Amino acid sequence: LEKVDVDFTCPVSTNWLPSANASGGTPGAANSVAGIILDEVQPLLLRSYCPDSISVVMVFNEPLDPNEALTIQHYIFSPTVNPVEAVFEDAFLQRVKLTLASVLVPGKIYTVAVSGVTDCAGNEVPDESISRFGVLDSVSADGIIINELLFNPYNDGYDFIELFHAGYNIIDLSNVKIESLDLENGLIDESEKIIEEPWLIFPGDYLVVTENPTAVASHYRSSYPFNFMEAGNLPSMNVDEGHIAISDNEKVIDALHYFEDYHFDLLEDFKGISLEKINPLFNSSNASSWHSAAGSAGFATPGLKNSQYADIMPGDKEVILSPELFSPDNDGIDDVVTIV
Repeated sequence: LEKVDVDFTCPVSTNWLPSANASGGTPGAANSVAGIILDEVQPLLLRSYCPDSISVVMVFNEPLDPNEALTIQHYIFSPTVNPVEAVFEDAFLQRVKLTLASVLVPGKIYTVAVSGVTDCAGNEVPDESISRFGVLDSVSADGIIINELLFNPYNDGYDFIELFHAGYNIIDLSNVKIESLDLENGLIDESEKIIEEPWLIFPGDYLVVTENPTAVASHYRSSYPFNFMEAGNLPSMNVDEGHIAISDNEKVIDALHYFEDYHFDLLEDFKGISLEKINPLFNSSNASSWHSAAGSAGFATPGLKNSQYADIMPGDKEVILSPELFSPDNDGIDDVVTIV
């Protein structure tokens, strides 16, 4: 391995390449891959979490300049809490841990706004860089539901499962598993813990779980890199039929027995098209809760509001059609009619 740019001191893998010299290396001579690393991309604050009740860890997408990242004045909290120390939590300079002067209130949602923090090349975080964090007041993950599913990806694509937080509490996903169930007896075939470290999700949040976030984002409009989680392994999902579940401490939170014919009948090919839940509060077990993502939205909406979303308000004594006029052509405009 040879370093590309000896003046670029950030610990990034892109600054190292296999030697291009015919002998396999260049000991005592200029590196065969020598060049200049140009970085014009702003660092992003992806998320935050609390390892305990008096500290918060902020996760960035690339290494930071220590002089700026460890300056506590660059972090403004709401409600107000005062940081007293800043250190890096990892060797890659991407996680900043702030120790706070006071204990955080369990269940309360705090925000941290970051400004003036730069990466090694001097690029500064965007002005609107804000992240939420908090200490759990419950270990239960009730409220997490399956909201979108891609089980027949493009040939160079990857499956994904989109989760939605339909509850009211701060939830840590480090105890949540995604499981595939046997189609005959409903017993667990595969079970994968989606993340080992703390990962907080808040009411109204989406989270895309996939083995390759960049590949998924390359095919669809999405919230990437925000609200994407890279899973080491996802349970296998068959193209024709499958049964998946989300569990927390062995308790099933939500489950879906899907079939390929849940897709819109007039589609000629289902490859690369996700199933979206029409409303997150609908029962995942009902076929009528699901519809193919709209073609106008790119056939999937990972990390975004579903293209087929319908906001249904039940009436008191009358039957309501919503919308009154509908056109089932999968263009994302009034494709689905709901009768309440």
